[in-house]
Amino acid sequence: MSATEEAVTWVNLNEDRRLYPRKFLSGTGYVVVPGRPAFEVHTQDISLGGMGVVSPLNLPYELLCEMHFTLPREPAGMDVLAVSVRVVHSILSGRQRGFLVGLQFVNLPPNTMATISRFMAATSLMMGSGS
Repeated sequence: MSATEEAVTWVNLNEDRRLYPRKFLSGTGYVVVPGRPAFEVHTQDISLGGMGVVSPLNLPYELLCEMHFTLPREPAGMDVLAVSVRVVHSILSGRQRGFLVGLQFVNLPPNTMATISRFMAATSLMMGSGS
């Protein structure tokens, strides 16, 4: 099996482990790794369990860091969030020109979970099952 086939197989297996539906979330966010300057990422999707981003850096598996991003609020406004996350995968994507990084939320405060739940319940495009 080639490295590409192995990566595709691994990604497909990972998809089967998703616990929550995902929702598109296209925007700019920032990852803060302890002891390093924040760097910009592009958000792809979000769920109650975590989010997907495109990163210019390959982040190590299980790295604990902080993710800063905004969520649109219906009918108007934005919520600014800073959450603790754990890297659950990072795969190079030529199409996205970066690394597709899966981030799992860690110890979300109840008010942050409520904000994400409100966003997930709002009318917009939902994806299949998601992390």
